Amino acid sequence: MRTELLIVIVGVLALTALVKPRIGLFGYVWFALMRPDILSWSAGIIPYSNVLATATLLGSLRYILDLRLLLANAMVRWFLLLQVLFLASVFCAVRPDLTYMEYNLFLRVTVMTLLIPLFVRTLGDMKILLAVLALSIGALGVKFGLWGLLQGGVRFNGGLGNGGLISDNNCLALALAMAAPLCWYARGFFASRWIRLGLMGMLFSTIAAIVMTHSRGGALAFVAGFAPVVLRSQRKLGIVVLLVILSAPAVFLVRDSYFARLESIADYDTEVSAVSRIEYARAAVAMWKDHPLMGVGFGTTNFTRLVGNYLGRDDSHVAHNTYLQVLVDSGIFAFLNYCGLLFGALYGLQRSASRLRERLPGIEIYPQMMQCALVAFAVGSTFLSRVNFDYWYMLLMAAAAWIPIERQLLAEADEPGAGGPGVGEQETAAAVAPAGEVYAYGAR
Repeated sequence: MRTELLIVIVGVLALTALVKPRIGLFGYVWFALMRPDILSWSAGIIPYSNVLATATLLGSLRYILDLRLLLANAMVRWFLLLQVLFLASVFCAVRPDLTYMEYNLFLRVTVMTLLIPLFVRTLGDMKILLAVLALSIGALGVKFGLWGLLQGGVRFNGGLGNGGLISDNNCLALALAMAAPLCWYARGFFASRWIRLGLMGMLFSTIAAIVMTHSRGGALAFVAGFAPVVLRSQRKLGIVVLLVILSAPAVFLVRDSYFARLESIADYDTEVSAVSRIEYARAAVAMWKDHPLMGVGFGTTNFTRLVGNYLGRDDSHVAHNTYLQVLVDSGIFAFLNYCGLLFGALYGLQRSASRLRERLPGIEIYPQMMQCALVAFAVGSTFLSRVNFDYWYMLLMAAAAWIPIERQLLAEADEPGAGGPGVGEQETAAAVAPAGEVYAYGAR
């Protein structure tokens, strides 16, 4: 029954995508993140994701002339340059054949995420996209978190498994940590008290799931992602107390194993996992020095085949650090571009939030929620190698799409007699009022 229902849902989305590719894009994002095929035990039966992607791309063909909009966006241009540099590292790899599978996966992620700045052009579009980004991963938080709580506390050692990019507990924790601030801010998108309460429940479950992954990097990513939320709030102590209350049940249930896990962070010079990560980091730098320009090859396979030579023992682990993985796999230019995109987006979103707070109060939650999620990724990706992590690229292209949207909003606000966002956006603007923090557009 679950498989049949999923087939119907994907079929309807695919047919709709042929006419309205924007809907197809949102459907693809939902499917790629939540992986309902895995949740319904029907993975591998039908290439659902490929069906959605193909239908969306076919529906997008009539917008081919609008591709010039992508090249007009500076962030998109830098993102395209990153693809060129990654592709160059494929051809210059120590063993190119070991890069093809991972690069093929990454290329599919890239093509679909590039549709985000093409189709997300209004505040309403951005609202839908961010809600999908929040709820898709938030639903996984509900699944894992509630199940763990009902079991009286568990330790998740895996993620969704069966393929996908959330295949282990650390990746699951990172995705959930990125989604947590999105769920918090998304409450402001809805006027219904019940929906807001539901999102708070989703945040509660998500925090519980993060705790039960026992991922130290996930815990740090969650704290980092929520730190800007607390610092920007007029009720800092209240939010901290609320987060403690939301975290308490899960922490209490797994307190012995969880605190022992967190305490090991301080023992980075003796704890086995931490020591091994330091060794892999040193090996990655040494390997990069031997291949400084193009790296050893995109993906992680070339690195895992060579790392034993730099460790002095048989080993096949990754670098356990996304930044170093980009550096050693694809070289210095790709590394600089990658870091520039991530930290440039964080800076740009901060500037955007500051401008909007002064000129269009209430709308600033859009760049703020994207920035918080990217901060969580920036911290969490320090502890694992996830160069092809689709969630962060979707957020990056959402930030790229925000550039022209903000520009249009500010231009409309500057028009003589303008009292707010453009026609058709008033309702959206009035909805952004996150729980006493900001109020409807134009009022405090």
